[in-house]
Amino acid sequence: MKDYLWQSDLSGMNRKKIMEIPWDEIRMPYQPQRYVIHQGKLYIMGSASVVDGTQTGKRKSLLSIPLTGDEGFATVYDEVFPNAVDNERYIFVDGFIYILYMYSFDEESFTYNFSVTKVDIAKNTSEVVYQENDITDILGNIWVTENHEIYLSGSTDKEAYLWKLENGVKTEITSWSGERISTPDVIDGIVLCLSYDDDIRWVDIRDLTGKTIYRGKL
Repeated sequence: MKDYLWQSDLSGMNRKKIMEIPWDEIRMPYQPQRYVIHQGKLYIMGSASVVDGTQTGKRKSLLSIPLTGDEGFATVYDEVFPNAVDNERYIFVDGFIYILYMYSFDEESFTYNFSVTKVDIAKNTSEVVYQENDITDILGNIWVTENHEIYLSGSTDKEAYLWKLENGVKTEITSWSGERISTPDVIDGIVLCLSYDDDIRWVDIRDLTGKTIYRGKL
Protein backbone atom coordinates (compact mmCIF):
# COMPACT_ATOMS: atom_id res chain seq x y z
CA MET A 1 0.00 0.00 0.00
CA LYS A 2 1.34 3.43 -0.95
CA ASP A 3 0.56 6.84 0.55
CA TYR A 4 0.53 10.08 -1.40
CA LEU A 5 0.36 13.79 -0.70
CA TRP A 6 -2.35 15.49 -2.74
CA GLN A 7 -3.22 19.10 -3.51
CA SER A 8 -6.71 20.42 -4.21
CA ASP A 9 -8.66 23.66 -4.22
CA LEU A 10 -10.78 24.69 -1.22
CA SER A 11 -13.79 22.77 -2.53
CA GLY A 12 -11.81 19.54 -2.57
CA MET A 13 -11.91 19.41 -6.37
CA ASN A 14 -9.12 19.54 -8.96
CA ARG A 15 -6.91 17.15 -7.06
CA LYS A 16 -3.26 16.89 -8.01
CA LYS A 17 -0.79 14.30 -6.79
CA ILE A 18 2.26 16.03 -5.31
CA MET A 19 4.43 13.13 -4.18
CA GLU A 20 4.55 9.62 -2.81
CA ILE A 21 5.46 9.59 0.89
CA PRO A 22 8.14 6.94 1.62
CA TRP A 23 6.79 5.91 5.02
CA ASP A 24 8.60 2.56 5.11
CA GLU A 25 12.00 4.07 5.91
CA ILE A 26 10.74 6.06 8.91
CA ARG A 27 7.60 4.32 10.21
CA MET A 28 9.19 1.95 12.74
CA PRO A 29 12.09 4.00 14.19
CA TYR A 30 10.30 7.36 14.31
CA GLN A 31 6.55 6.57 14.55
CA PRO A 32 5.20 9.59 12.57
CA GLN A 33 2.32 11.38 14.29
CA ARG A 34 1.69 14.72 12.55
CA TYR A 35 2.88 16.73 9.59
CA VAL A 36 3.27 20.34 8.44
CA ILE A 37 4.02 21.78 5.01
CA HIS A 38 6.40 24.76 5.16
CA GLN A 39 8.51 26.49 2.51
CA GLY A 40 8.37 23.70 -0.04
CA LYS A 41 8.98 20.82 2.38
CA LEU A 42 6.89 18.24 4.21
CA TYR A 43 7.80 18.06 7.91
CA ILE A 44 6.97 14.94 9.91
CA MET A 45 6.76 14.93 13.73
CA GLY A 46 7.66 11.58 15.26
CA SER A 47 7.06 10.15 18.75
CA ALA A 48 8.41 6.67 19.48
CA SER A 49 8.96 4.68 22.65
CA VAL A 50 12.53 3.42 23.15
CA VAL A 51 14.11 0.92 25.54
CA ASP A 52 17.75 0.97 26.65
CA GLY A 53 18.35 -1.99 28.91
CA THR A 54 15.84 -1.56 31.73
CA GLN A 55 15.30 2.14 31.02
CA THR A 56 12.46 3.42 28.87
CA GLY A 57 12.25 6.77 27.14
CA LYS A 58 10.60 8.78 24.43
CA ARG A 59 12.22 9.57 21.08
CA LYS A 60 11.06 12.90 19.68
CA SER A 61 12.03 13.72 16.12
CA LEU A 62 11.37 16.12 13.29
CA LEU A 63 12.07 14.99 9.72
CA SER A 64 11.75 16.83 6.41
CA ILE A 65 11.46 15.88 2.76
CA PRO A 66 11.17 18.17 -0.31
CA LEU A 67 7.77 18.23 -2.00
CA THR A 68 9.56 17.44 -5.27
CA GLY A 69 10.01 13.90 -4.00
CA ASP A 70 13.49 13.62 -5.50
CA GLU A 71 15.21 13.27 -2.10
CA GLY A 72 14.69 11.13 0.99
CA PHE A 73 13.96 12.26 4.52
CA ALA A 74 16.46 14.48 6.34
CA THR A 75 16.68 14.66 10.14
CA VAL A 76 15.96 18.14 11.47
CA TYR A 77 15.77 17.23 15.17
CA ASP A 78 16.16 13.93 17.02
CA GLU A 79 16.42 13.47 20.79
CA VAL A 80 15.58 10.79 23.34
CA PHE A 81 14.05 11.95 26.63
CA PRO A 82 14.42 9.64 29.65
CA ASN A 83 10.81 10.12 30.68
CA ALA A 84 7.40 10.95 29.26
CA VAL A 85 6.90 14.15 27.29
CA ASP A 86 3.70 15.76 28.55
CA ASN A 87 3.51 18.76 26.24
CA GLU A 88 5.10 19.53 22.91
CA ARG A 89 4.67 22.10 20.19
CA TYR A 90 6.30 23.08 16.90
CA ILE A 91 6.11 26.65 15.61
CA PHE A 92 7.32 27.58 12.12
CA VAL A 93 8.43 31.21 11.66
CA ASP A 94 10.10 32.10 8.36
CA GLY A 95 13.27 30.02 8.09
CA PHE A 96 13.19 28.83 11.70
CA ILE A 97 11.38 26.20 13.75
CA TYR A 98 10.78 26.58 17.48
CA ILE A 99 10.35 23.30 19.35
CA LEU A 100 8.82 23.22 22.84
CA TYR A 101 9.09 20.16 25.06
CA MET A 102 7.85 19.79 28.63
CA TYR A 103 8.91 16.51 30.17
CA SER A 104 8.74 14.95 33.62
CA PHE A 105 11.56 13.39 35.60
CA ASP A 106 9.86 13.15 39.00
CA GLU A 107 6.38 11.65 39.04
CA GLU A 108 6.11 11.91 42.84
CA SER A 109 6.73 15.65 43.11
CA PHE A 110 5.13 16.43 39.73
CA THR A 111 8.03 18.66 38.71
CA TYR A 112 8.82 19.22 35.06
CA ASN A 113 11.72 20.21 32.89
CA PHE A 114 11.05 22.55 30.00
CA SER A 115 13.05 23.54 26.94
CA VAL A 116 12.66 25.61 23.78
CA THR A 117 14.94 24.73 20.87
CA LYS A 118 15.41 27.01 17.86
CA VAL A 119 16.24 25.33 14.55
CA ASP A 120 17.77 27.22 11.62
CA ILE A 121 16.41 25.44 8.55
CA ALA A 122 18.92 26.84 6.04
CA LYS A 123 22.01 26.16 8.20
CA ASN A 124 20.64 22.88 9.60
CA THR A 125 21.68 23.93 13.10
CA SER A 126 19.82 24.05 16.41
CA GLU A 127 20.27 25.71 19.79
CA VAL A 128 18.43 25.62 23.10
CA VAL A 129 17.22 29.20 23.64
CA TYR A 130 15.52 28.53 26.98
CA GLN A 131 15.79 25.78 29.58
CA GLU A 132 14.19 25.50 33.03
CA ASN A 133 14.13 22.54 35.42
CA ASP A 134 12.03 21.45 38.40
CA ILE A 135 8.98 23.47 37.40
CA THR A 136 5.84 23.17 39.55
CA ASP A 137 3.62 25.58 37.58
CA ILE A 138 1.22 24.25 34.97
CA LEU A 139 2.68 25.42 31.67
CA GLY A 140 0.50 26.34 28.72
CA ASN A 141 1.62 26.93 25.17
CA ILE A 142 4.13 29.27 23.56
CA TRP A 143 3.73 31.86 20.86
CA VAL A 144 6.49 33.20 18.62
CA THR A 145 5.91 36.50 16.83
CA GLU A 146 7.14 37.45 13.37
CA ASN A 147 9.97 39.30 15.14
CA HIS A 148 10.94 36.05 16.92
CA GLU A 149 9.75 37.18 20.35
CA ILE A 150 8.81 34.15 22.47
CA TYR A 151 5.90 34.17 24.94
CA LEU A 152 4.86 31.42 27.37
CA SER A 153 1.72 31.03 29.51
CA GLY A 154 1.35 29.21 32.81
CA SER A 155 -0.76 28.94 35.96
CA THR A 156 -1.01 27.78 39.58
CA ASP A 157 -4.21 27.07 41.56
CA LYS A 158 -5.35 30.70 41.73
CA GLU A 159 -2.87 32.59 39.53
CA ALA A 160 -2.17 32.70 35.81
CA TYR A 161 0.74 34.29 33.98
CA LEU A 162 2.15 35.41 30.67
CA TRP A 163 5.95 35.44 30.45
CA LYS A 164 8.38 36.58 27.78
CA LEU A 165 11.43 34.40 27.13
CA GLU A 166 14.42 36.47 26.09
CA ASN A 167 18.17 35.85 26.37
CA GLY A 168 17.55 32.80 28.52
CA VAL A 169 15.46 34.76 31.04
CA LYS A 170 11.73 34.41 31.84
CA THR A 171 10.11 37.81 32.53
CA GLU A 172 6.51 38.23 33.72
CA ILE A 173 4.45 40.43 31.37
CA THR A 174 1.03 40.20 33.00
CA SER A 175 -0.94 38.02 35.43
CA TRP A 176 -4.47 37.07 36.49
CA SER A 177 -5.95 35.85 39.78
CA GLY A 178 -9.21 34.16 40.60
CA GLU A 179 -10.99 30.96 41.58
CA ARG A 180 -10.83 28.00 39.19
CA ILE A 181 -8.63 29.94 36.81
CA SER A 182 -7.46 28.43 33.54
CA THR A 183 -4.02 28.28 32.01
CA PRO A 184 -4.08 31.10 29.43
CA ASP A 185 -4.15 30.36 25.70
CA VAL A 186 -1.66 32.38 23.63
CA ILE A 187 -2.46 32.65 19.93
CA ASP A 188 -2.16 35.18 17.14
CA GLY A 189 -0.90 37.99 19.36
CA ILE A 190 -3.54 37.72 22.10
CA VAL A 191 -3.81 35.96 25.47
CA LEU A 192 -7.11 34.50 26.65
CA CYS A 193 -7.74 33.51 30.28
CA LEU A 194 -10.91 31.99 31.75
CA SER A 195 -11.97 32.04 35.41
CA TYR A 196 -14.96 31.61 37.75
CA ASP A 197 -16.11 34.29 40.20
CA ASP A 198 -19.35 33.85 42.21
CA ASP A 199 -20.28 30.98 39.87
CA ILE A 200 -19.96 33.29 36.86
CA ARG A 201 -17.54 32.33 34.11
CA TRP A 202 -15.38 35.25 32.97
CA VAL A 203 -13.13 35.71 29.98
CA ASP A 204 -10.18 38.12 30.03
CA ILE A 205 -8.37 38.88 26.76
CA ARG A 206 -5.13 40.87 26.65
CA ASP A 207 -2.45 41.66 24.10
CA LEU A 208 1.19 40.61 24.47
CA THR A 209 2.02 43.77 26.43
CA GLY A 210 -0.63 42.98 29.06
CA LYS A 211 -3.13 45.60 27.89
CA THR A 212 -6.75 44.50 28.35
CA ILE A 213 -8.70 44.07 25.12
CA TYR A 214 -11.88 42.65 26.64
CA ARG A 215 -13.12 41.38 29.99
CA GLY A 216 -16.65 40.16 30.59
CA LYS A 217 -19.00 37.28 31.18
CA LEU A 218 -18.62 34.32 28.87
